[in-house]
Amino acid sequence: MKKSLIFAVISFVLLLIIPSAHALLIKTDSAVINSLDAGSSFTLNVGIQDAADLAGFQFELVYNSDIVSVSSVVLSNFLETPGRIIVKIAGISEYEIDNDAGRLSCNRMTQGSGAGADGSGTLAAITFQIKKWEDDFLNLENVHLTDTKGAELPVSATDSEIRPRYHISASATAGGSIVPSGDMLVKSGGSQEFIVTPAPNYHITNVTAVGYSEIAKGIYRFEHVVSNHTIHIEFCSDVPGDINGDAAVDLSDAILALRILSGIDTGKQMICSDADINGDGRIGIEEVVYILQKVSYRRVD
Repeated sequence: MKKSLIFAVISFVLLLIIPSAHALLIKTDSAVINSLDAGSSFTLNVGIQDAADLAGFQFELVYNSDIVSVSSVVLSNFLETPGRIIVKIAGISEYEIDNDAGRLSCNRMTQGSGAGADGSGTLAAITFQIKKWEDDFLNLENVHLTDTKGAELPVSATDSEIRPRYHISASATAGGSIVPSGDMLVKSGGSQEFIVTPAPNYHITNVTAVGYSEIAKGIYRFEHVVSNHTIHIEFCSDVPGDINGDAAVDLSDAILALRILSGIDTGKQMICSDADINGDGRIGIEEVVYILQKVSYRRVD
């Protein structure tokens, strides 16, 4: 009964056809929930594009109440223009939340002598609380838009999806590649595979990650993802004495070796410990002597 009354007030039925199109949409920039636990909240916006002389709106948002619930709604002042103000109907709320049925109803209208709202903007900001870590479709239903004459405007509604995702960040040093690289979003319980390829005369020297498996040489996979992950690959050159992994043997390698021998903190500087020249798996005075001989051309391999 309330919904019928709301629509009757918003839409004075006139035999007038407005040819312009108006798109009501759920903005999906916030629709991916990144690493939120059950009980956490997130906000989605219901917006409009290409509005012209818009004076009122009504819509229902349908969701799965087993997965999310609506905790708050903030209606924007997008409809307000010079000469028009937002009005409320006594005894009727501008929005009604029914988390048992999984349905939210929103409406807002203006009155005055000025022109209606034009352009694009947000009509409502809706905050959801996560109940279960699953995907959910959000559907817009019973969408009505009216202009300042009370005529209903044609509208196309765009639905959206809540997609809980975890992050996997992949990176590598110079000397090879990891594909894909950057920040990946993985569905809860899903998997992500990475292919690591050293450049010519380089090899993989270290893999920094937790919870992965190497299913084949150079192929790493995260399975049954239920948390955020990072994977970082370090490559070193095959050149003996190349302690910093830049594919060259020079004074910078000798200085780095001396810092290591002196116990000086090298910070985040990559160290290729397998660049040792005597096969003992560590950087020592032998590597310093070797490097200085190479730099001074007293040694030719």
